[in-house]
Amino acid sequence: MWIDGSGTFSIVGLTGPVFLRLSGPAPGWWVKSIHTPTAQSPFEPITVTEDEVTIVIAHSAATVSGRVLAPAGASGDADITLIVFPADVRRWDWARLTPLAPDRQFKLESLRPGEYYVVALAHATEHPDWDDMPALLRALSSVARRVTLSEGQRLGVDVRVTDALR
Repeated sequence: MWIDGSGTFSIVGLTGPVFLRLSGPAPGWWVKSIHTPTAQSPFEPITVTEDEVTIVIAHSAATVSGRVLAPAGASGDADITLIVFPADVRRWDWARLTPLAPDRQFKLESLRPGEYYVVALAHATEHPDWDDMPALLRALSSVARRVTLSEGQRLGVDVRVTDALR
């Protein structure tokens, strides 16, 4: 891959159906769109031919941050995990997880605009369904907070801890 001074880049040697994703993007960056003669969604594989593929990468991703509220006297903060995942069940092949700061604050950057569920799960490391992500997310969606993020938005939310899956 090479990048010129204008930010244009080229990847040589790709063939067949591929998914294009940013790997470890800097905070605030996201794949805004992918345009090819056959597909225009960042969620679908594209078939690379000799036609040009246009990928728009923008520095206007959304951020969700806030704090986790636990019952007074609660302990075990080390085993509380904040989880953000798409509200669209067709995209339940991924979730963003983050541990909490000592003051129960969290911040997740570089999220695409859209609808998400946000949940703080107690005893997350003990949950048996991590190998079946759709089943886990289905269960969590019933107790999670639903939020809508727009391009460039910085949303602050408070989330209550749940251990509803125990």
